[in-house]
Amino acid sequence: MSSSLSHSTSKELESEHDLLQVPFEMLNFEFRSSQKSVEKDLSILEKAMKEMLQKASKQNLSIQDQTNFLDKVVTKLRGVKRKLEETNIEETQLLNTCKDRIDHLNEYPLIDGAISRRKSTSNIDDNQYRTLSNWRRVRVSRVLVDYLLRFGHYETALALADSEKIKHLVNTQVFIQIRGIIEGLKNNDCGPALKWCSENRSRLRKISSNIEFDLRVQEFIELSKQDKKMEAVIHARKYLTNPIVDKGNSSAATTTNEDDNSCKITPEQTNTVKKIMAALAFGPKTLMAGYKELYDDKRWDELVEEFNKENYKLYGMTEEATLFKLLKAGLSALKTPYSYDENSINVNDPLSHPLFKELAKDLPFAHHHHSKLVCSICGDIMDHLNPPLVFPNGNVYSQKGVAENMAKNNGTFVDPRDGKSFQEEDGKKLFIM
Repeated sequence: MSSSLSHSTSKELESEHDLLQVPFEMLNFEFRSSQKSVEKDLSILEKAMKEMLQKASKQNLSIQDQTNFLDKVVTKLRGVKRKLEETNIEETQLLNTCKDRIDHLNEYPLIDGAISRRKSTSNIDDNQYRTLSNWRRVRVSRVLVDYLLRFGHYETALALADSEKIKHLVNTQVFIQIRGIIEGLKNNDCGPALKWCSENRSRLRKISSNIEFDLRVQEFIELSKQDKKMEAVIHARKYLTNPIVDKGNSSAATTTNEDDNSCKITPEQTNTVKKIMAALAFGPKTLMAGYKELYDDKRWDELVEEFNKENYKLYGMTEEATLFKLLKAGLSALKTPYSYDENSINVNDPLSHPLFKELAKDLPFAHHHHSKLVCSICGDIMDHLNPPLVFPNGNVYSQKGVAENMAKNNGTFVDPRDGKSFQEEDGKKLFIM
């Protein structure tokens, strides 16, 4: 494979980041969770063994006591073995998923060398064309499933994944397992989300996430809305203040903090706590700027968006749907100043659609060394065979387009932009330098 081909291939596959990153992160999470659980069980077992040995050294234990203890040890070890077997099955499935996705990318014709940039699809044989077509179809299906999952269309996404037989190539599990959390937040319930935060606290701490703090703040706001001021204050003391560390036993305090429901408060978050305490005094009916917004129900929508972003970070996913990234790549090659000129709308230009305009608004204009003029009447390129004609009102159309227009208007040219009428001789040939 040539170096230039390798470079182009890597560029083509940059958008496939989520495809490989997600199962890897899931595998890493599964391994860490299993390791922590097994180490905890073995630590408890080791401690019990030491206590039993100490007890046995000080007094004679009956055979029955020894037998009972060994039975408990065996039961505990069997539980550890069962956990390891379950973890092994899960990790094997994730490893197979990683392999399937790598194999899928290796099917990409550019990687196999079946189709290079030096060939067009018209010069390849039927087998190569089918390989290319099938790979593209699967890719489009993957991108659509990702889009549907991100925007909550779970049933449609699962149906598409099943029909195209690509469940091993899409991240349905990541989204399905948080479905209840999203629904809970939409129903003004922080419970499922806080449980998720507790299960992923160490990982969230590594990415400096604020989601748990923001959820606790929202719980405080809801208590204030219900005029439960005392409960709100108790809630703030429990969850929105840093735990008091005993200097004489700081290690013990630190260990306790890992297991309790509190979250470490940063200086910036301290300012937020002060603000919500003031909001408690003003009450939910306040019109005071800066406090009124705290009681706005739109905060729940913001929490849903924030939660999704944090979940994407945990699995190494991009915040933006792959569909949008691919669309932007194409729109950036089509975007010109005329795309946003209401008087220069071309129905054949994707950027004439409001949704595409919004998607491309922050993209740079396309860089073209040689511009091409396209007639807005017939849609053909204006060149020496179809020269442009400029009319007294300053509008330019191709000779072919003018002829088509005149044929529909009894020999008179009616400008489709401003409705003015002209004769054929009014159009002056325009030369392109």
